[in-house]
Amino acid sequence: MLTELFGSTLINPSEKSKDAACVVVGGSSEEVLALLSSLRTDPTTARRVLTDLSKDSRAEVRAWVPFAARKVLGQQAVPFLVTLAGDPNPDVSDVALEELRDLDPEAAKKLVKTIRKKLLSSDPKESAFAMWTLAQLGDRDSVDAIRQLGVRAESPFLRKTAEVVSLALEGNVDEILRRIREHDHDRMAALSNAALLVGGPRGLEAVKECAENAPDPECRHYCQWQLDQSKAGT
Repeated sequence: MLTELFGSTLINPSEKSKDAACVVVGGSSEEVLALLSSLRTDPTTARRVLTDLSKDSRAEVRAWVPFAARKVLGQQAVPFLVTLAGDPNPDVSDVALEELRDLDPEAAKKLVKTIRKKLLSSDPKESAFAMWTLAQLGDRDSVDAIRQLGVRAESPFLRKTAEVVSLALEGNVDEILRRIREHDHDRMAALSNAALLVGGPRGLEAVKECAENAPDPECRHYCQWQLDQSKAGT
């Protein structure tokens, strides 16, 4: 398959996007890596292929484009990420927003209206994603909308997340750290995330302390997981 897709067949312009989509959908990890390597060798072709894939009818193909565009094109991936951030499928748009947030926060900030719309999603995970993305972008103008979501949400998970994200956006570090120290068990996952996001060195120390000495294994796990995620993102 590798020989077929990355040999003479992939060189044929009319087949490149079709072959790339086949690899994304059904290829092995080695074939996906080979596809990325092939695209890196020719940025012009890469842009053409990624443009075609971003219009594919299959969400799994479109959702691959943000990751690939950033890997292959670097800063030049921003237009792809901005476009796919408006994809109607949240599995696509959320990935695009994540990549854009990390690659070019200023460009992501221009999409806060799009992100705020996700607060109203019927999917609690998408609403939570929107809250944390707005917090990571420091969009304090979203605090009222997030608080309102916390009041009307039926999901306890969303209500707790909205409460903690509001504290983070308001810069209420002392309250976040107090709740961690006093073991606010039901909100620890969100609190540890918020502490690392806005708490600076004090937040880091609080989460480390939680990971080592929280009174139950669940909270120790939450805090250690957040520490691991923080390290992976640096």
